[in-house]
Amino acid sequence: MLGLSMRTGRRDTIAARVDTRQNTGVIEASRSPIDQVGDLSGRIQLGRSDERAGVSGDARYFGNRFIASIEQDLQYARSPTGIGARETRLRASTFLGFADGKVSIGRPGVGNFAIFDRHATLDGAAVTIKDEAGYVVGRQDWLGAPLVPLNRVFSPILDIYDVDPLPAGYDLGDGQLLAFPGSASGYRVAVGSAASRIAMGFIVTASGPVSSYSGVIEKIGDQAFGKRPIFTNDAGRFAADHLSPGRYRVTIETVATVEFAVSELSKGIVDVGMLHAVRP
Repeated sequence: MLGLSMRTGRRDTIAARVDTRQNTGVIEASRSPIDQVGDLSGRIQLGRSDERAGVSGDARYFGNRFIASIEQDLQYARSPTGIGARETRLRASTFLGFADGKVSIGRPGVGNFAIFDRHATLDGAAVTIKDEAGYVVGRQDWLGAPLVPLNRVFSPILDIYDVDPLPAGYDLGDGQLLAFPGSASGYRVAVGSAASRIAMGFIVTASGPVSSYSGVIEKIGDQAFGKRPIFTNDAGRFAADHLSPGRYRVTIETVATVEFAVSELSKGIVDVGMLHAVRP
């Protein structure tokens, strides 16, 4: 028996085996799979013996929401005792997942998965998910939120999501999922939120801009928002992030109070213009 194997790439291998006692020989080329959208892997094998000769192989395709494979075996008899064969197998599999009220389908894995749920403020934008190696493991399509298999158990996983186009100034947050899945864990990842606007404007009084002051911003009628710090520059310009639609009040120490609104139709940066202050 004599065998030789050689790697021709990071995923590609060519191997040959010869058995002089059995008078058989095999040549095989293979490509190992990677769990990424659009990956194609498989092998092809040429074999010969005194009784038969033929070709066999398989191919596997990783789609966005399914895995499909084909296996082919074609053998021809070379002697009266040889047995020929013609066989083709087709397989396809998918996975239905439910997490935190959201249902989606995706590639099957070991049972752990994450659904990346795009917020309405990002309607029409493409969501793409990559793993820590940079491979695309899921993307938004006509079926809605992508479901990405998490093929690890009790081991940290990092998936990074990207939105294109992202509205100017849109606050996407961390833009990633960092998880430590157990057995049969499902996650719903909110991509974007209502509190993604950034309000920018100027605060002025009758005597000029409210320059270089600190203050607080609060959402009228929403105690959960609390009071958050805010500052103005020399020109009286301010910026406030993580805002959702509603009405807000800015109080600059004992100098000025202004109010402005963030519309339901707004996205990203909201220019509230010149706000004329009154004393609190």
